[in-house]
Amino acid sequence: MSLFQHLSMVKENRSHINQRHDLVDVLFLVLTAVASGNDGWAEIQQFGEFKIDWLRKFRPFKNGIPRRHTIARIMQAVSNDSLQLCLFSWINEIRVQAEQSVIVIDGKTLRGASKRAEQRLHSVAAYDIDNGLALFHEVCPGKTGEIIAVQQLITMLNIEGALLTFALNTQRKTLTDITERKGDYVAQVKLNQRALHDFVVKTFDEAFEDDESLPQFESVNKGHGRVEKRITFHIPANLPPE
Repeated sequence: MSLFQHLSMVKENRSHINQRHDLVDVLFLVLTAVASGNDGWAEIQQFGEFKIDWLRKFRPFKNGIPRRHTIARIMQAVSNDSLQLCLFSWINEIRVQAEQSVIVIDGKTLRGASKRAEQRLHSVAAYDIDNGLALFHEVCPGKTGEIIAVQQLITMLNIEGALLTFALNTQRKTLTDITERKGDYVAQVKLNQRALHDFVVKTFDEAFEDDESLPQFESVNKGHGRVEKRITFHIPANLPPE
């Protein structure tokens, strides 16, 4: 499906009487204007009037570019959740068309947003690092809300054949949901998972004693005034039942 086919599924509550401007036209205008660095309804209108010939290569704009107040009223009638879902679906479809992609799921806390810990802003985002796409971004109601946001993300995206990596939310349900949707994952084992952590350390120690030439992958990254060299070793995941 093209971008316009996805945008055609966006819900709105405008009356069908005397509609002069097609919703998909207006959404395409707003998206391209904002992506070009324009801010505010007046700038979006000016962008449309200046780029009308280019815009009509993709959409008819039968009645020209709407006035700024009209753009604002149309966007107020749009369902935010519907628009967000359509854009995420379009971006996700672009990702699916590529080969196996690596999706990085990351949680952030804006500590400078408030001096009170309970008022700090928390968010969860998903990135397709191979294609440079932001697949998902959600503000969470507190640190514990990250778990729910990640589980919703897994059901929203088509993760079949994708590799998900994250340093948070290593709950059993999250990992089970990924495998049920035919995705793969790389999860970090933390010290608060004492039994699993000790088992992994013991397993690697035994593997090194038996064979020092384990399969490995080495990567070197430069940035932020330092050089990072990482060596990843691979052993079979013969995990205990509990």
